[in-house]
Amino acid sequence: MPHFRSLPQASLQSIADQLGNLFNVPERLGAAGTSVTLNEAIELWSLPADATLEPTNDFRLLAQRTGQWHHQIKLGGNAAATALSMPSGPAAEDWKVTQFSQGDLAAKIDEVVGWLSANAPANAEVRLLMIPAYQVVAAWLLDNNDQSVVIISATRPISDTLGPHHFFTTKEVLDVLRSVSVAEGII
Repeated sequence: MPHFRSLPQASLQSIADQLGNLFNVPERLGAAGTSVTLNEAIELWSLPADATLEPTNDFRLLAQRTGQWHHQIKLGGNAAATALSMPSGPAAEDWKVTQFSQGDLAAKIDEVVGWLSANAPANAEVRLLMIPAYQVVAAWLLDNNDQSVVIISATRPISDTLGPHHFFTTKEVLDVLRSVSVAEGII
């Protein structure tokens, strides 16, 4: 089964406490008295717009660590919200929640995580990859020297070529990105 890098339990507890106390997550989700759980914690990476101009297709050279982690929040067992966190100091308890949001991204990520559990190489490390200039969210898998990408969310025309439930090479992803214009303006 593929895996995610993990955070120390003390960090996860600090994040869960903040979501419960500062962000009032159960009440915001209309779930007072319902089981709210902090599930997958996934390291967040970003692929800058100028990556398409580089002569390489290797995401290990192109993607940038953001320092943030994405968290899946489930309500009664269903993905209902997401949160982002990052460290503000050296101790495990120094993690701060920087964003909380509701929307369909949580369910889309949950669906892909389930699909990866059944289909991805057993030793693959999974990272969450944001490609903001192209409005793409993807799972980036690293398995020894192999890399693959599974699209979680993308706008057209990218979604017409890079559909769900399929492993794409980094070259295939970059070829598609190189063929479309970068998103412009306010979205």
